[in-house]
Amino acid sequence: MNKFSRIALGAVSMLTAAALLSACTQGGGASSSSSPAAQVAGGSLTVVVTGGNGTMTTLDPIAPANPNSDMKNAIFGELFHLGANAEIQPSLATGYTVSPDGLTVTYKLRTGVTFSDGTPFNAAAVKAAYDRALNPANGCPCLSTFATIASTAAPDDSTVVVTLKKPSPAFMVSISGTAMNWIPSPTAEAAMSPADFGAKPVGAGPFTVTSFDSNQKLVLAKNPKYYDPAYLDTLTFQSIGTDQSALASIQSGQAQVVEGITTFPLFTQAKAQFDVVPTASTSVWLNQFNTISGPMSNPLARQALRYATDAQGINNAIFEGQNTIANMGVAQGLPFYQATVPGFLGYDLAKATALVTQIGGLSIEIMETTSTVGQKVAEALAAQWTKAGVKVTLVAPSLADKQAKIKAGSWDVSTAFMGSIDPAGSLGYNSFFGSGQPNSGTKDATLDTLIQSAASELDQTKRADLYKQVAQKINDNSDAGFLFSNQTFNIVSRTGVVNASQPVRWMDWAKVSVPASK
Repeated sequence: MNKFSRIALGAVSMLTAAALLSACTQGGGASSSSSPAAQVAGGSLTVVVTGGNGTMTTLDPIAPANPNSDMKNAIFGELFHLGANAEIQPSLATGYTVSPDGLTVTYKLRTGVTFSDGTPFNAAAVKAAYDRALNPANGCPCLSTFATIASTAAPDDSTVVVTLKKPSPAFMVSISGTAMNWIPSPTAEAAMSPADFGAKPVGAGPFTVTSFDSNQKLVLAKNPKYYDPAYLDTLTFQSIGTDQSALASIQSGQAQVVEGITTFPLFTQAKAQFDVVPTASTSVWLNQFNTISGPMSNPLARQALRYATDAQGINNAIFEGQNTIANMGVAQGLPFYQATVPGFLGYDLAKATALVTQIGGLSIEIMETTSTVGQKVAEALAAQWTKAGVKVTLVAPSLADKQAKIKAGSWDVSTAFMGSIDPAGSLGYNSFFGSGQPNSGTKDATLDTLIQSAASELDQTKRADLYKQVAQKINDNSDAGFLFSNQTFNIVSRTGVVNASQPVRWMDWAKVSVPASK
């Protein structure tokens, strides 16, 4: 492996090893069934994915309709992989440097690499992918996070230069899980229709697409052209709607890994047979409010729902008390987390009821997540809010429909997950509270200025103060109701599966193996 060089963007905010190790001791132990020395090439592995992460309408890296980065990482590979302690590790790129003023980021690419169609993986391909992703006409959800990019250049085959409009301390940690980390073959993209490319894209990753059934099943085959060939011959992602069905699939031997399970009562049952592995948690579950139009534009209505929400009660009933109650959009253990936010509105049913009466009644619609546990949370919220006199309707739109409703302003409350390793990342404060952003229900020029200032400030102390102001502003305006930091788990078979217990947010499937006879 080439030496990986990097110069910090000021003080780049990353998850500390100690914080992650602490998070990863909850809920079960990691696999110890085999050592890397036991790994052999060959065999097949089936991964069951539950809830919203099983959504796979298209495999196009710039499309918003597939939140599961594991699938795209397997097809396209990654420029940089985010390791177990949030270290930025080389993959298709060998390193990066940042200019002292924080305005120029330079990647060095691995040489001699080709896409699975045999065309060169080079700087021109990376530039083409970035230009495509940053074209507003293509609707990439990455646009808001990477609006700071002024231009890209490919001075030679192995060098990419990204010029920024202003410093972005979170730039490198933010590319993980976005189109800026997934480079498709520009030759294939130009030759195929959008539908065909979305169903069978061409990348330079460890696997290639064999077949794809939208929202159901993705079958991948080993890519022999990958620079560090995978162990597995075949990797299959199977979407299953409920955690219970997912557990049944691994119990029956139809799958060897279950990804993203959140139903806590199933863990005790699973631990007796399988390894239950916590993933690196960066998410905060929140009630996002449409403060721009409709009933939630009234701040008293927003305060009423916050007072009516017993987050600890939901945590105890659904998650066995395992989640950490949140009062801001940064998960516990991450940079810029605050244990307290002054004036935070906690559960007070009497105050909630009084506010609902004061405003003459309140009728709202909750857009819930499509997962089983997400529906349970929404149902619990509806029951709590009903006690305060709120009339509640539950709807469960698809991810695409949900984003369309938010864009059109035709919604009241959305249960959602926000959060990234750095608050300036792709699902951070700007995405959920920036004016006009894809997940936002807020239009506040003062808040915009604070969020943007924090995102570009290179001084770590000053950034921390700015993020305190962001959290305070969101709290004082009741722009959202934060619930808890969300912990998810993978379940891994103890029979023959090696290196699938990686304590990372997104798995490196090229490093996973099974006995060749499987």
